[in-house]
Amino acid sequence: MLAYNYSGLGDSVMAMASVNRAVEILRAPYYAMERPAALVTRVDVMAASGDRGAAIAALSQLIKWSGDPTPAMLRLDPYYDRLRGDPRFDALARSDSAKAN
Repeated sequence: MLAYNYSGLGDSVMAMASVNRAVEILRAPYYAMERPAALVTRVDVMAASGDRGAAIAALSQLIKWSGDPTPAMLRLDPYYDRLRGDPRFDALARSDSAKAN
């Protein structure tokens, strides 16, 4: 949450420092359930700071690793508006549409 607060205040350096610290702490095996949320936060902070390329690359790896966020979430969640329109992001968001047909 601290990373989101810093991001909302426009302090992308402190936002990334906070989220990177959380990700580092959550490497321990007993935090396995919480770690994906911290990684999603990292993607959100990257996107908010304008680093679209890094955000999409991290998001691609996160989806392969955890399956979360789902492609449907990518299409619907307004937090990903910053990434929409990038062909790499749009491909991730469509990745399950063939399965639905």
